[in-house]
Amino acid sequence: MDRTAKKVVEYIKSQPDQTYHANRRYTGEIPFPVFQGALVYLEALGIVEIKRVSGGIVSAGLTHYGRFYREIIWSERIDFFKRSILCPVVVTILTEAVIHGLPRLLEWLLLRV
Repeated sequence: MDRTAKKVVEYIKSQPDQTYHANRRYTGEIPFPVFQGALVYLEALGIVEIKRVSGGIVSAGLTHYGRFYREIIWSERIDFFKRSILCPVVVTILTEAVIHGLPRLLEWLLLRV
């Protein structure tokens, strides 16, 4: 999500019911046509749900994904770290331990018998 889209999400979050309504005066810092374009982009990402009448935007509210975007992204990054980085490291360590440690363990056990 780009900087403009993040500003639009923050603007919507600042509204009383976390919904942009066309009948309220838009007071954001982003030019209104850019704001509307960002709403369409955010709708495609599933962050905003837009209600339209005759092609015009009447209201735009945040979905669950939009309300908790940062927490969800953080959770996805942690899961990615676990799957893509941590798991291969653990598997490599265990494999090396079996390859190099098992023969020594068997040798030690056989010498004791």
